[in-house]
Amino acid sequence: MPAVPSADGGQVNSGIVVFSSTRKALYVNEAGQQLLRQLNRNENGQSAGSAIPRSVNHLLDEMLPLLQVGCADRGWKQLEAKRLVIAPDRSVMVRTFGIP
Repeated sequence: MPAVPSADGGQVNSGIVVFSSTRKALYVNEAGQQLLRQLNRNENGQSAGSAIPRSVNHLLDEMLPLLQVGCADRGWKQLEAKRLVIAPDRSVMVRTFGIP
């Protein structure tokens, strides 16, 4: 996957994390692991361990009900939620896509 230029002149890889409806991580690429660790440190301190960061949990809270409604409607409408996560060293746009 190609790196994306960042505002400070560096490059940022796209982090990809795939969660099940039970919030279990089914797939995480290396950039996704780094992103989750960084969000955890920023939101929960060094003792966060492998917990899902609060910002990602909030997105899952938003997306999972949309998926339940999407499945009930039997439609293939694109389900998306996004949130800007502001950290001391950089801000990150976190986007979720739901697949019914």
